[in-house]
Amino acid sequence: MRQIYGIYTNPMESRTFRKSIVAATGFFGMLAALSVGYAALSGGITASDKVSSNAPLSSASWNRVVDGILDLDARTNGISSMNGNIGIGVANPGKTLDIQGSLRISSGHIITNNPNGGIVLNAWPSDSSASGIWFRSTTQLWEEATYANLMRITGSGNVGIGTTVPGQKLSVAGTVESTSGGFKFPDGSIQTTAASGGIWNGTSVTIASATSIPTTTWTLVNWNAEEFDDQNLHDNSTNNSRITIANTGKYRVTASACFSSTDNGWYGVDVFKNGVSLSKGSIFISAGGTTYGATMQCANSSFSANFSSGDYLQVKAMVGVWSVRNLLPGYSFFQVEQIK
Repeated sequence: MRQIYGIYTNPMESRTFRKSIVAATGFFGMLAALSVGYAALSGGITASDKVSSNAPLSSASWNRVVDGILDLDARTNGISSMNGNIGIGVANPGKTLDIQGSLRISSGHIITNNPNGGIVLNAWPSDSSASGIWFRSTTQLWEEATYANLMRITGSGNVGIGTTVPGQKLSVAGTVESTSGGFKFPDGSIQTTAASGGIWNGTSVTIASATSIPTTTWTLVNWNAEEFDDQNLHDNSTNNSRITIANTGKYRVTASACFSSTDNGWYGVDVFKNGVSLSKGSIFISAGGTTYGATMQCANSSFSANFSSGDYLQVKAMVGVWSVRNLLPGYSFFQVEQIK
């Protein structure tokens, strides 16, 4: 019998044993790099397990190595490697990291440092009730079984916020807020201010008291009383003859100039854009001075037109009788309503 590194063996078996030692050395060298951390975690290899040259390997030390191997095997169960790809729960991984199951991130972020790339989430192009990309919040820490749905992107590209069955490109169950910029519509128009109430989405102004209009002279009307101003297009004090367009779009414009008069003659009203007549006025020729009762004559203008943001509209009135006539408050008005 001969002693080899503290282990006694039969001389006839020495050659086979040497080959085993060589194989074991290579195996344990690879294994040590993988298992030492896991073995240490489970109360495994320590500094006291070191042996001196030619000293025998104790059973306790050997058992610790075996425990480390078993621990490593248990911890890496379900992990595979193929062609540089790592699979977790996947026997034949097809991507750099291929996972079958859920991924938990305790903290931190998912970051890409490729300036020409991004993070892509792919979902099967199906509109079944379970397909698409889901965003959820868990109602119990570390548990995915209890959750609240926040947002879903279906396989056809519909986005639902607060709903999991979006019927349009964007479906929202709740209030939509625009903090700046407003909302843009298919015709290119942008709405930055919503109606505050009623069926109108615009401005209606009148005069607070009777206003004199001279004969044969187109006279600018200063509107100093508002009936409503949903889009903040008018100011009662500054440039009060103007209604200024806020959003590019199509508008309905109505102007009425009602005069305190029973005289035969003509009465006119016209609408101006940026100081230039739109030739939209109408002239009423009185037949007897009683068209709107015994004491009032009215000229009206109503039309629809496209205007750009910043355009301002004004009204001028004129009488063709022999003396000055007054515009009547309440009956005389100027209205602008956005309709598209």
